[in-house]
Amino acid sequence: AEHADLAATKTDSFGTDVVILDSITGNELLRLTNDHQSFSPVWSPAGDAIAFLRLDGAIADLFMVKLNGTPGNWTKGDETQLTEVSGLDAASRPGSNWRT
Repeated sequence: AEHADLAATKTDSFGTDVVILDSITGNELLRLTNDHQSFSPVWSPAGDAIAFLRLDGAIADLFMVKLNGTPGNWTKGDETQLTEVSGLDAASRPGSNWRT
């Protein structure tokens, strides 16, 4: 079986954050956000970044985090805000070419 890391939304009593999980063990490999307002992560087509939505009040905007390293050994790179006060539908996904 092919091993792949999973981008996931982790929910706790404080809210939701974006994490990378080991697809076999389910262990958290890397926490990408710690704001309790981020969700719906998807991998970039090249597999070197993750896009996600973040709520600011009632407004969802699109963000992206670059990843350094290799699967299983990721480190967090630069975070970029891709939209500002865009009013994105919080139920939407960042893009059809990106994979969950």
